Amino acid sequence: MATSFGPYRLLRRIAHGGMGEVYLAVLERSGGFSKTVALKMMLPTVASKPTLAELFESEASVAAMLNHPNIVQIFDHGTIEGNTFISMELVEGPDLSSLVEKSRAPFPPEVAGEIVIQLCRGLSHAHERKDLHGRRMGIVHGDVSPPNILISQDGQAKLADFGLARGKTLAAAEGLITGKYSYMSPEQARGSALTEKSDLYSLGLILYELLTGARAFPLRETPTETLEALRKADYPPAKSLLPDLPEAVCSIIDRALRVSPRDRFETAAAMSAALTKAVPPGGPEKLSEFVRQHTPESIPTGKLAPEPTEMAAVPISPKLQKRRWLPILSALFAIAWAAVLAWWALHTPQPPPAHPAPPPPPDPTPP
Repeated sequence: MATSFGPYRLLRRIAHGGMGEVYLAVLERSGGFSKTVALKMMLPTVASKPTLAELFESEASVAAMLNHPNIVQIFDHGTIEGNTFISMELVEGPDLSSLVEKSRAPFPPEVAGEIVIQLCRGLSHAHERKDLHGRRMGIVHGDVSPPNILISQDGQAKLADFGLARGKTLAAAEGLITGKYSYMSPEQARGSALTEKSDLYSLGLILYELLTGARAFPLRETPTETLEALRKADYPPAKSLLPDLPEAVCSIIDRALRVSPRDRFETAAAMSAALTKAVPPGGPEKLSEFVRQHTPESIPTGKLAPEPTEMAAVPISPKLQKRRWLPILSALFAIAWAAVLAWWALHTPQPPPAHPAPPPPPDPTPP
């Protein structure tokens, strides 16, 4: 495929998800200038829903403020022929979710440590970012999860999809649950406002999964059960799944996954420093070797997010689920009464008609 889209030439689709589709594209300008990019286009079904469209717009506006090697760069954003798009850095490599699936085993400690340390650096940049007036913006990603982490074949871990990111002033929408269930913090599962430490909790869950080969909070049968487990933060200790795991690493995981945010690492930089001491990272070279071993293809294809980002207006609970039957029962009760009244009206004998009035006298015959 080679389709023109404004100044871009679309080559082929490389990923798709619930929010949009991503194409391998080339930005072409006069004078022979060309640049290969990843072009993310918002689906029409998303554009018709104001809440989802706002998330897509937020991804461009927030990520454009960030400039770090461990964050996917945004080049352009706009609308062409009625299609909203984001032009971003092309990362030639898989997302972390695909890499976990293809490895089918716990990551080597030096590889897992390298990935998480790089992500700590990217989150530290986002958390500490200041605006043009020197004021700290307090950006919180809100959806740190394997599908939103891209690993290049050069050994760079990059955080993507800032669609749920928001500043602290915009995070006060109490009761709004967004994110991927298996990687939510307890406060996120309760619908409370998020902080930078919520991102560190999600990063701790990723470290747990990379080292043990299992999720700390696998999906339950229903969203209610999953959210309840997340709120309690009851998970099997990493040591029980991997007895050879060093105590220093177990301590880092336990601290990152504390229920109370004030008991976690103060900053992403502090978490990175502790992990560097506990697990000497293998460096980009070791990570690059691991990626090329499991994903020889240069550009990923397939779904953009195997586990969709969930959104609920309020925390799901059994009480709310039971109350959903009340309007239905009320409507059925009203329909039943309407049917009874209609039957009564049709089968009730009608009173005899009144005697007709006598006809008027005939008009006199003219002479």
